[in-house]
Amino acid sequence: MDQAVYAVESAVEENHWWFVGRRKLFAEALSHLNLSPSARVLDVGTSTGTNLRLLRELGFSHVTGVDASPAAVAACEQKGLGTVLLGDVCQLPLPDGSVDLVLATDILEHVDDDAVALREIARVLAPGGRVLLTVPAFPSLWGLQDEVSHHKRRYRIEALTDRVRDAGLTIDTSYYFNFLLFPSIWLARQVIRGLGIQLQSENEVNTPLLNRVLSAVFAIDTKLAPKLAVPFGVSALVCAHKPLPASEPVNPPDDRTIRDFGEQWTHYTKNDGYYGSVELLKDIFGPLLSTDQLASAKVAEIGSGTGRIVAMLLDAGAKSAVAVEPSDAIGPLRENLARYGDRVTCLHIPGHQLPSDLALDYVFSIGVIHHIPEPLPVLRAAYAALRPGGQCLVWLYGHEGNERYLQLVTPLRQVTTRLPHAALSAVSHALNLGLDGYLYLCRFADLPLRSYIQNVLSKFDRDKRYLVIYDQLNPVCSRYYRKEEAQQLMESAGFVDVRLHHRHGYSWTVVGTRPATVA
Repeated sequence: MDQAVYAVESAVEENHWWFVGRRKLFAEALSHLNLSPSARVLDVGTSTGTNLRLLRELGFSHVTGVDASPAAVAACEQKGLGTVLLGDVCQLPLPDGSVDLVLATDILEHVDDDAVALREIARVLAPGGRVLLTVPAFPSLWGLQDEVSHHKRRYRIEALTDRVRDAGLTIDTSYYFNFLLFPSIWLARQVIRGLGIQLQSENEVNTPLLNRVLSAVFAIDTKLAPKLAVPFGVSALVCAHKPLPASEPVNPPDDRTIRDFGEQWTHYTKNDGYYGSVELLKDIFGPLLSTDQLASAKVAEIGSGTGRIVAMLLDAGAKSAVAVEPSDAIGPLRENLARYGDRVTCLHIPGHQLPSDLALDYVFSIGVIHHIPEPLPVLRAAYAALRPGGQCLVWLYGHEGNERYLQLVTPLRQVTTRLPHAALSAVSHALNLGLDGYLYLCRFADLPLRSYIQNVLSKFDRDKRYLVIYDQLNPVCSRYYRKEEAQQLMESAGFVDVRLHHRHGYSWTVVGTRPATVA
């Protein structure tokens, strides 16, 4: 970028309609990411430091800037904007997986090879980390500002999202913005080009009155753009994330798992005995949460099935509960929970659609997250539904302690996940006979999963032990989390003070807190 352009931007960025509206757009987009104030944030192409100021105002405490221009680095240091490193987006001076959020706003258009830049951004992102990208859009808008800013290209959003996916990132949202001013900006650039008007920057084309008018228009634009998905605009925005690594192979996401569980829970609807008891709930919570803390609490459970966990929560003293179930099990769920009257609300929706205005004390998801190929949207919805200081507890299959079990069940699941209900039922009944013998041997020998067998499974009647087997062999997606993956999953959703309990040496109970305040 020309040095004169830096000077113009630095002089006008505080009040100029474009910079003011852009900051509001970024603030709104970042608010939907539900990131912790302690998230590690990188601003690529820091320039005059406007993003650094915004991030500081939003409460982020670990922010680093990178810019290829020594003048930009010096200017940010002079303004006291924190750490700004001299570096190239195509060779970022940070280690792998060291950042939770990258802002790359109007930087890709400056580099010769944007594919390399996007791969670098993906490299420094931690698994589950997010990136917010903006670029100038539509080649037909090429004008003076592109020339003085040394742009290499302008983008169509389809080409941009393809490049982002090629870098190994998953698109969360994408849209054009500044669409209301698109016709006038296109016309103005044709006039400037046609008349040969000489300017150091288009940002000089402004007056106080014009600035107020354009500010009002752009404010409306940035509110509408994410909702309308207009097929044109002066700029484009993309939010994406780096997928979490899978411990086990995960099938592509579709509604197969929802259908399978719907079939399962319409066949098996009873939750009696220890299987549906508050005592089992205490065992799941372990040392992380006491059932006494549920007294008079507003709670929700994601993936409620036939209502087993919701009933436990209400029996333990919860004041009210929201039961979320996307499958055909919504019928048995409502029937099983009818006895609680207006203390429970049943929602026939997927977990990521949990309403954000519930101000809940607790959100639970017991035995569900490990069946969701992309669980982050669900956990972010849980975060948004909590009051400040509220907590989310999930129970996950663990990788540690299940190594030998997985050697047996993984190849078996390649067959059983394809079986119809009747055939899978027959296989599960046969294996249940073998489980009877294994339970007996665990009384005398230190066999794999002995703690779980003796403290949990042996307390179920035979019908419920059969159901546990069926439940292991039925879902098309089952993931076994390592400790660091479980913790990273919760932190990526914005939760802080994440604590883990290795339940009976084979699974993880994980609790995270929505920050009470933002610094």
